Amino acid sequence: MVSKLLGASRFLIIVAVIGALLAAALVMFFGVYDIVRITVLILQGGLDADVDVGKKVAVGAIELIELFLLGTVLYVISLGLYQLFIAQGIELPSWLEIKTLDNLKERLLATVLVMLAVSFFGYAVTWDGSWTILAVGFAIGFVILGVSYALAHAIKEKHPTENHSSKENQQEEVN
Repeated sequence: MVSKLLGASRFLIIVAVIGALLAAALVMFFGVYDIVRITVLILQGGLDADVDVGKKVAVGAIELIELFLLGTVLYVISLGLYQLFIAQGIELPSWLEIKTLDNLKERLLATVLVMLAVSFFGYAVTWDGSWTILAVGFAIGFVILGVSYALAHAIKEKHPTENHSSKENQQEEVN
């Protein structure tokens, strides 16, 4: 009885799956709404002529990219949790299949790296010439460095380097 209850408890994850899916849809729809709003504003001539319109459009585009990346992350998390805990037989491209929790974490970390780079690019576009961009750059750089190291370490553990296995093969051939 307890084992059946514990086995069925995996369906509690459906709450997280639905929540992440709803959050992904909300973020994506907000991004589309923002695109429409900005487009209408530009077409109606609502942007001041004295303000650099190109810079505003570039910053807006970067912010939209961040929104869509966040929506994508939430969607992948939703799919990954569903695949891991509910049902593995859903039709997905092979690059989107998640077989372990580590796969899900790796995809999340890789997307976080892209989001951080896009975020810094947004700071760079709006840079006012002050030194604060250095602090932001160092902070984001250290986070990227740490996440990259963790991601590389996780991948290295899964797939030992070819050199290591070829050295072992050479030693076996000598013996």
